[in-house]
Amino acid sequence: MLQPSAPQKRSNGRYAPFLLLLLLVGLIIAYALYWRSASARFQLEVDRAIADLSDQSIALDFSDRKVGGFPFQLKTTLTAVRVAQAGAGLSWRARFPELVIVAQPWNASLVLYGGGTPEIEGEIDWPTRAETRRYPFTLAADGLRASFRRGNAGDQFSTQNAFQLNAVNLNAPKIFGKDVPLLAEKLALYLRFPPTGGGESGGLDAPIQAQLSLSAGNFGLAGSEGNQAPATRIDEANLALTLRGETRPRRTVSELIRWNEGGGTLDLDAATVSQDGKEAVLKGTFALDERLRPLGALDGKVTDVEWFQGLWQNISGADSSTSWRSEVTDRNVRSDGKTVASLSFQLQNGALLLGDTELFSVAPIAR
Repeated sequence: MLQPSAPQKRSNGRYAPFLLLLLLVGLIIAYALYWRSASARFQLEVDRAIADLSDQSIALDFSDRKVGGFPFQLKTTLTAVRVAQAGAGLSWRARFPELVIVAQPWNASLVLYGGGTPEIEGEIDWPTRAETRRYPFTLAADGLRASFRRGNAGDQFSTQNAFQLNAVNLNAPKIFGKDVPLLAEKLALYLRFPPTGGGESGGLDAPIQAQLSLSAGNFGLAGSEGNQAPATRIDEANLALTLRGETRPRRTVSELIRWNEGGGTLDLDAATVSQDGKEAVLKGTFALDERLRPLGALDGKVTDVEWFQGLWQNISGADSSTSWRSEVTDRNVRSDGKTVASLSFQLQNGALLLGDTELFSVAPIAR
């Protein structure tokens, strides 16, 4: 009688952990090589960005540069950074104890952090009706965060940049008319640009050349010099602008004339201000007149006209004995029960007007 043979032992299983370990080591080595190649390309991109700044007459220098971020980031750290630009309408100089530029190997976006307290000072040409004067300003903030994204082919916007400053202290006494700083808990700026050489189609309107949005929280002019609490505190303010035209003009007379004659406009999509439950919203569209002064109309929706007039006068320093209540063109009740008054502003002949009242003069934006 045949006896059943004993089952043979399978020896393949004993090698499985070793094979998995080899696979894992291989993947780590492959990723490390990939990260090293991506890091080298990233450093070239940083060098290219610094060169692009030089092409725009922006000088950047630093004392030391460190590379790191492995395994999940590509990182460049610049220390003792100084940035400067001298321009016809604006000159500025900035100092950063540290700038950290970060990206991910699989993401085209760059994120920039400004360590320490960045300090910016400069001079800006501020137009008045009679002439354009150069005024000094200083800006300090508790840190900087910025992101830069370059889109792929076919993207609606090829470049999207965002900047955020916290605990902002902006001092420009000649512009504000008071020797006290403008304080803000947070200041955020967002810019978008279409691909070079053309704008996004705007239907019946001119192509979009740029979009800007600005938001500020808990800001206003300080009560007195050195006082770190705004006397005229605004809870929140937002600004959204769209630049349209066949070209994206620089601030030169020839380019502005070309942009204006080509049907260029600046759309104020919305400017909103809120304070203690009161709100104001402004919208409008502007072009330029023959002397390159803003020309257009503003439609205002305000929940409290006297509050808005007082806020305007407090911030601008203007004084008006005429009550804006007499200029209300319409009143409506919103779904939340608040009554909204309509005000119609005009920008013409070098002045901002509310009815027949001139609120302030407006100079040419270039001469």
